[in-house]
Amino acid sequence: MLTFEQFQQAIRLDFTDPGEDGSEFECLVQELLQALGLDAQRTGVGPDQGVDIIAEETIFDRLGAKQIRRYVVQCKHYANSKTAVGSNDISDIADTLDRNSANGYLLVTSTPIKM
Repeated sequence: MLTFEQFQQAIRLDFTDPGEDGSEFECLVQELLQALGLDAQRTGVGPDQGVDIIAEETIFDRLGAKQIRRYVVQCKHYANSKTAVGSNDISDIADTLDRNSANGYLLVTSTPIKM
């Protein structure tokens, strides 16, 4: 498995390249999650209440029992405007997890986060 530093050196992305509306950025994130073995589906265009992708992974414990872990993924693509993602840009995480019966939350941004 690659370390984060090795990953950064191996892949150089120009985040202004995916279109300005964020849909191509969401597709990129979806494809990366799928490459990691998760079942990742975009929620569609329009108001999404802080959920751009639902990703699920199947995990088997030592006894072979199957568990599904569900993650909500929120994508923020501000690379073209070069603005940081602020706390006002992020939905209420606890409410989002509860509303989607999810175990985890992932925020993916194309610019830094400023809280």
